[in-house]
Formats: sequence, structure tokens, C-alpha cells
Amino acid sequence: MEFVIFLVILIISTFLLYKKRKKSYPYAVNQDEKHAFKNGQKLHLKHNSLSLPSDVQEHTLFLKIKVKSSLLGFLKQPYIEISAEGKSLKQYIEHGAKGDRYLNISNFNSVKEITLKPKRMQICSDEVELFQFKNPELKDKKILIVAPHPDDAEIAAYGLYSQFAKDVFVLTFSAGERGKFKYRELYTDVQEQHLKKGEIRTWNALTVPLMAGVPTENVLMLGYFNEMLDDMYREPEKNFGSDKLNTDDVEIFRKFNFSSLGKKLAGEANWNDMIQNLKMILTEFQPDVIITPHPFIDSHEDHQYATISIIQALKELNLHDGKLLLYTNHYTEKEFYPLGKIGAIMPLPFKSEANIYCSSVFSFPVSEKEQKDKILAFDAMNDLRPNTEYRFAHRLFADGFTRGREKLLSIEKDYFNRYIRSNELFFVVDFDEMYQPEKYKALIEGLS
Repeated sequence: MEFVIFLVILIISTFLLYKKRKKSYPYAVNQDEKHAFKNGQKLHLKHNSLSLPSDVQEHTLFLKIKVKSSLLGFLKQPYIEISAEGKSLKQYIEHGAKGDRYLNISNFNSVKEITLKPKRMQICSDEVELFQFKNPELKDKKILIVAPHPDDAEIAAYGLYSQFAKDVFVLTFSAGERGKFKYRELYTDVQEQHLKKGEIRTWNALTVPLMAGVPTENVLMLGYFNEMLDDMYREPEKNFGSDKLNTDDVEIFRKFNFSSLGKKLAGEANWNDMIQNLKMILTEFQPDVIITPHPFIDSHEDHQYATISIIQALKELNLHDGKLLLYTNHYTEKEFYPLGKIGAIMPLPFKSEANIYCSSVFSFPVSEKEQKDKILAFDAMNDLRPNTEYRFAHRLFADGFTRGREKLLSIEKDYFNRYIRSNELFFVVDFDEMYQPEKYKALIEGLS
């Protein structure tokens, strides 16, 4: 009798876990992943090994394969281990996945042969397709990093910008004063909590880039208010302040700037003044590369409109020579992407329609040492590190329950697991393309 009860409980628990996990993904996992890539090269696996063409060095590489999850892969996350010459990396796949998927094999572009080892899944066909993208030249290029909020630059591109720090400018739009405050036991007044959150995050945004070697002159806080950029865009002459602080005074956070460009910031909390400030920064720094959120695949409106504003400023200055490197830190509101754990491969975001506009894709390798440095950068960001409520038993229990639930579901939502990876990923678009209405529309709204 006890065995029957145990079996019933096990079956019910497994079913509930399966149903809950299906809701974790905002799409059906049994459909093909699609991207608008062209000029693929047909290749064949031999016993799950693949010989690579000789001309793939300095290229970003994606391998289109057909997969099917095993029964165990519905319960525990499947992955493919890619290995060559003593090095191996994992790319995680959705629970219960079936259909075409794209493996990011860019970190292996210097080897002759790779081996694919599927775990809790199988590769269904020996016929695969390789897509190559020539990597952009970054050496001696001026690189502007657009961070809609403090920590966005580090999440998306700390590995990259730490390697080119002397030529980098980190520009943060908002202090990020909204959201949960991690030091509520220190300040009981709600408005003061949001003020302190904005102040400490501003300080994070201005100082963490210095750890990487970015010059002090090249770090700037614009001081606009959290989740207001879309309103500013729709009514460009109207000031939009913080509903948490009951003010539209941008000097609250701008006053912390130590770059001389801080004194050149002008105007109030409205779109038109922001565009003028962006034009001033672009004129002063003259970037060759701008790293900024992809306005179609990043779900956060501040991220979308930060990029829209940068493009508007570029066009008003008639700047044509350069590249946009586009990232997503909030692919969907469920915050499940990218799948997997620290050190794994950063894959392409799953799309069931080939509607992401770009002219190229760039996978920037991040070594184990650089990943450790990125962990320290994350830890220096107060909004990313664990909060102080672990000192209280009821909060410790609640946090432990939340983490245990995420482990059970095998869905990692914290930024350490999701963005400390063996690569950073960007969609590439030339400045010049933004002057073509159909391409600009495709970037903002997706390919039709």
C-alpha cells in the first residue's frame, strides 16, 4: 500500500513539474528555431564529429542541427557538450526540445574538428548547416556602451569592454531608482529607499567601469528617471520625472558625475533635451562602434527607447560610418534566456519566426579568467549581488525556498548564471542602414 501511495505521489509530482516547466518557456519547445541567415554551408556529422572548413578563423559560427529531447530531458535540462583539443563547452537546450536548433560553435573557430556529445537528448540527423559571420574589427576603435540602467553595460559586455577599456565610453541613461530596494531594514521611508537605491546604483555605474580600466573621463550618468523613456519619446517637449521621488530634477543623480562632460549636460527631463545631450556626447567621443540594446528583442521599454534615441541622435548628426552591436538583457519578461549555467555558451535567442533584423552576428569569446573578473564586476553592482535580508530568519527561508524552486525547475533566473558565459553575443547593424526606412523599421519592429 505504501508503495502504491508513493508511486501515485511520484506520478502526480512529475506531471505537475512537467506542466509548470512548460509554462517557463514563452513558446512551444517542439518547433523549429528560425533565423534569417543566408549562405549556409551543408556539412555532415560522422559519429557526432564534424570537420570544419579551413577558412573559419576570426568568424562567428553557428551550426544548425536537428534535435530531440529524451524522456529524461523533459525533467532535467538537456545540453550538447562541444569539445576539441582538450577544451569543452556546453550549450543548453529547452526541456523537451524538438526540431531545429542553432549551436554557437564560435569559440572553436581555430580547430579542425569538433565533437558533439548530446546529454538527455539526441541529434536526429547527420546533415547540418554551418553559418559564418566575419567578426568586426574592434582594435583601436572607439566603443560607446549604452546602458539604459546601471549594470546593463556589465551584463551585456563587460568581457568585451574590459579588453578594450582605454577606447571605451560607458554611458548610463537612468539611475534605476525604481524596483525593490535591498536595504529596506536601513531606511523605512519608501521615498528615501528609492532615492538611496538611485544614488548607490549611480555610484555603481560610475565606478565599476574603472575596475576594467575605462578612463574616468569616459564614464557618464545622464540622470534620467527609470521607466520614463517611452513617455518622453511620445511627448518630446514634456518633462517626465520620477513617480517614486516626486521630482523631475535630473541633477539628483547627475551631480555624482566626475567626467568633465558632466558639466556639458544641459536641459531637463525631456526627450528633446536628451537628444541634444546625446549629440554632444557623440560629437565629443566620435564612436566607431556603439553597443546598445536591440530594440526588437529586448522587452524592456527603457532599453528599446535608449537605442531609438541613440539612432535619432546619429541621424541628426548625419553619422554614417560605424557599427551598432545590439544586445538583449531582457529577451522576455520571464527572464529565462539564456538557458544554462555559469560558463556555458551564450546561444542565439530562440525565434519561431525568422524576424530578427541584422546584417551580421558577433560572438565575442570570454575566457575563464575574464569570466571571473566579470563576476567581481557583478558583485560590485548592488542590484545584482545578494541582498542584506539574509540576516533575518524569515527572509532567509523565503530566499532559500525561491532558489530551491528554481533549482527544481532547472530555470536559472539570476544574472550570474545567465550572463557569466564563455561568450557575449551581439547582432550587428551598420550606422548607414538606419537611413533606409525599411531597414530601420525592420530593426524596430522585426522582419515581416
